[in-house]
Amino acid sequence: MRIIGSLLLVSVVVTLSCGGLALAQDNKTNGDVIVVKAKHFRTTGPCIEMGKTLVMPIIDAFSLTEVVNGSLPESVEVILVRALSGQVKAVKEGEIYLVELAPSADTKSQIKDRAKDGYSWLWVNESELKVQQKKRN
Repeated sequence: MRIIGSLLLVSVVVTLSCGGLALAQDNKTNGDVIVVKAKHFRTTGPCIEMGKTLVMPIIDAFSLTEVVNGSLPESVEVILVRALSGQVKAVKEGEIYLVELAPSADTKSQIKDRAKDGYSWLWVNESELKVQQKKRN
């Protein structure tokens, strides 16, 4: 499903449904938004320097199960959230979520690189993600 641009100040909202999840998308992102179904997990990030110490932080990550809207290179299997960029709120490890990625310029560059280099990961800032919470019955 693709979102078509708006005229003047008119905003079109499309709701994507996937396995009991729904995510509203506004076209103000000009079609750059990528929507995926992905399983949340936590892992250790790369070592970073904090003061005079090296630490290996726990980071949020998503293992892709399906690209619902937009496109990613076939090689991309995991979205990793950069350490210290923020923590994804109210998610449970092992649960599958509908995730909206509004890629920054850096992330767009990574996506192009992944199409060439074939690496399986994509590093993003927490602010680039919107995670749809599961509906409670």
